[in-house]
Amino acid sequence: MEPYLDFLLAMPLFAGLTGNQLKQLLRCCNARFETLEETSLIWWDNHPEGVTCLTIVLEGQMRIFQEDWRGNRIILGTMTKGLFFNDAVFYHIRERMPFLCEIPSGSTFLVLDNTKLLRPCAQNCLFHWEFQRNMVMALLEQQAGMFMKIGCLSQRTTRAKLMTLFSFVSAKERSRSFTLPMNRQELADELSVDRTGISKELSLMQKEGLIRCERNRIELLG
Repeated sequence: MEPYLDFLLAMPLFAGLTGNQLKQLLRCCNARFETLEETSLIWWDNHPEGVTCLTIVLEGQMRIFQEDWRGNRIILGTMTKGLFFNDAVFYHIRERMPFLCEIPSGSTFLVLDNTKLLRPCAQNCLFHWEFQRNMVMALLEQQAGMFMKIGCLSQRTTRAKLMTLFSFVSAKERSRSFTLPMNRQELADELSVDRTGISKELSLMQKEGLIRCERNRIELLG
């Protein structure tokens, strides 16, 4: 708990809570820390116990994707450090849209009991209500990320998809220079295009003076 206390207090999810209040809230919600020893590929149909959990990413990430019968992968979303997801949502979605969750080794999560979070606690703590309000606002913020994803995928060309993504990330980071949290293959999967096409388009955009690109570090020019 202690190594992550400052990080958790800085999250919008726990805004307004003191260290002691956060500790009490986590005890109330039967919080536990989980670290994966090796890369895990989770098929949510086989993980029913996750229905009652709210999970916060503390280290590493979780990549959510679909894969067709030929092995082609479409990235639906990436949960990075500081983001959270509700397993109950995954449980209900999976009946209509089967998907996989890939979690690299060393990833660490804080898991909280949904039933404790969404009901008034026995002590009727004011900060418990504050947390619930924060959670609603945080969900709206993460929904904005979904709209960004839709905005990128709705573009017709690889260049348009890249420029839309770069514009969103630049606005979020408030900088024309930023680092993408993914490699070329992951970027291709994220935008549902071929990796070769991504590399070719990035090279052309550099030659035309639109961007400066070094690995996953991007700088918007002009």
